[in-house]
Amino acid sequence: MIVCHCNVIKRAEIESSIRELLAEDPSACLRPQSVYKMLQKRGKCCGCFPQVESIVETVLKSATADRPLFGLSETRADGKVLSGDGDAGKHKGY
Repeated sequence: MIVCHCNVIKRAEIESSIRELLAEDPSACLRPQSVYKMLQKRGKCCGCFPQVESIVETVLKSATADRPLFGLSETRADGKVLSGDGDAGKHKGY
């Protein structure tokens, strides 16, 4: 599906760029401008930017769906408890 008609950019290209940006820097601030820069394009009418923001949000949600955030534990559907805190909170004795 074409998201940006001015630059003829497909949704798959946007999703791929978002994943590349996240691979380079998982804490990157992902804005439409960042995605377009990765694609070596520029926003023209920028009417697609709200849709690009929505795609960024969707990709971020799917990328973090299986990971607990900020040291919180999470129980999966199969009953396994995933803990994101590792050794956090354990007294090291020093």
